[in-house]
Amino acid sequence: MLAKLNPAQVAYYLFGFRGGMEDINFYGQVIDQYDVPVVNAKVPFCTGGALLASGKGCGYTLTDNQGRFEIHSEGGSLTLSAIVHDGIDFNFPRPAYGGLHAANKKQIRFFGYQQIAGGNYPLWTDTSEESPYVFTAWRVAEYENVVIGRDVSHQIPDGRTYTFMLDKKNYKDRRAEGIVDGHLRVSCTRGQMKNHLDKLDWKVILEPVDGGIQTTNDIYLNYAPETGYKPSII
Repeated sequence: MLAKLNPAQVAYYLFGFRGGMEDINFYGQVIDQYDVPVVNAKVPFCTGGALLASGKGCGYTLTDNQGRFEIHSEGGSLTLSAIVHDGIDFNFPRPAYGGLHAANKKQIRFFGYQQIAGGNYPLWTDTSEESPYVFTAWRVAEYENVVIGRDVSHQIPDGRTYTFMLDKKNYKDRRAEGIVDGHLRVSCTRGQMKNHLDKLDWKVILEPVDGGIQTTNDIYLNYAPETGYKPSII
């Protein structure tokens, strides 16, 4: 068919239906929180198109005995939509480049080159057999027993202590003034204000009961730090 077209038509065809298409060679590895490979995990993926060209479609691959996998296809982008295994809990890292998919932890998209100057898009061209893109999963069999709860509380900033019982279903039962049995103690102190526009220093102390606390940006919030937990945090 292309042989019957004139050069201008061939150029238009190649630009419209082939422009932006690249060979995709992606290398990845899935490990758990102990750096142990996750074997036989299912990795679904789809290749996106470019201009008028469509990608090669969707499929899946499995990790080998080193937790490694490879994807070889063609397209303008590569989207991994999940990593599935009965023994792990997994979310993709939050993309550093922001945008529409920044909060979507169910997928991650790779490109062959940066879409904008100074961008931070993850690139499949940065991966190789020697340097795969590493995904860290949580080995669910190793979960610690933790108390999970949430509350919104208005504190009087005079240093008094409040104790929170995070497992209480009734909102009114979740907080008690003073040091009593519970899960978390909180106190707040602020200087004396002369008017409501004064800017003063605040101090808030968080103290777990029979536990420890840490500040972290890690995706596994119940993974103990190497330095150990602290009895309180200010």
